[in-house]
Amino acid sequence: MTELADLCHKYTSLTDTDIATLVAETKLIELNPAYRDFDVFIDARNELNNQAIVIYHKPPTSVPSLYRKKVVGQDALRTNEPGVFHTLETKLDSVGLLAETQEHRLIQQKIYPISRNNRTIGVTIVESDVLDDFKVQNLELKYSNVSATIQMLGRLDTTITDQLADAILCFDKSGRLVLANHTALTVYKQVGYIGNIVGQVYDNLSLDGSEFKTVLKQLQGVSEDEQPLTYNFSYLNYYFTTRKFWNRKNQQVVILIQDKTDVKMKEAEIISKSVAIREINHRVKNNLQSVISLLRIQQRRLKSAEAKKVLTESVSRIMAIASTYELMSKQLGDETNLQATIQLLVSHFVQLNDETGSWI
Repeated sequence: MTELADLCHKYTSLTDTDIATLVAETKLIELNPAYRDFDVFIDARNELNNQAIVIYHKPPTSVPSLYRKKVVGQDALRTNEPGVFHTLETKLDSVGLLAETQEHRLIQQKIYPISRNNRTIGVTIVESDVLDDFKVQNLELKYSNVSATIQMLGRLDTTITDQLADAILCFDKSGRLVLANHTALTVYKQVGYIGNIVGQVYDNLSLDGSEFKTVLKQLQGVSEDEQPLTYNFSYLNYYFTTRKFWNRKNQQVVILIQDKTDVKMKEAEIISKSVAIREINHRVKNNLQSVISLLRIQQRRLKSAEAKKVLTESVSRIMAIASTYELMSKQLGDETNLQATIQLLVSHFVQLNDETGSWI
């Protein structure tokens, strides 16, 4: 497994013990008869580009492989294999999600985390072709979901839910998604999911790492007055707020997801600019103080009283500029305290007059 170790050393920060764990996983894969008819991979997070990289591949032994070329060493992109990143991010299994191979072939994946010390160091991926009967099952499921949607919404027109800014997901008591509005479909497409998510199980769609059985138990254990249960979390490069309800009448878990990524990015931008402004202010004040110090050094070396007087006037003017700059830099917003500014300037003029004996 020299290639696996080389790829891990080159593209990841995994330790030698982590790599040994992955090597041990490859041996279990090769000995497991359940994997005989499938292409099985191990991927790890590629920390150079924040994607994933294929570090191991076991082709099937009894049927042709889905791949014509070597894929070990190639990137697994978030836009093509959402289940890989779902499992890496949440530590949950991703079973039955669609993906697109490096050879642009539509497949179905079962993805399981490889963990060590409560960290997901890689994922095992079992891939199979998207068969015709799978398409038929999904078509039948689509029509059953329409019925479930009508039953749940009652008189509420679906066009209303599609206009809401929040993503709406409704899961039946078995944990299968029976309703997703347009915003929800957009959000999941945005984070990399392929195809229609309606009909998927909760754990496949969980972005905050929660499991359906845990969420259901939590919601059923609190009163309606204590709902929703609200959580803030990050997924990949996105930030979300989720609110979870238990609809006792319809026996459904309802989840609202709000995308806060733009807000977080703007907050980060404001903080960055604020830090930069404080640093600029600090440097300006330091530079002005340096100029004052240099003038005073020069003043002490002079013998001419007239020259010393000129330098004293210059020092006082620079001190007035520095004090005014400091006062204005501490004022927030677009407004300036004119009275405080004028008082400060007057005090400096008075000081300058006292030191020089004349008004400048």
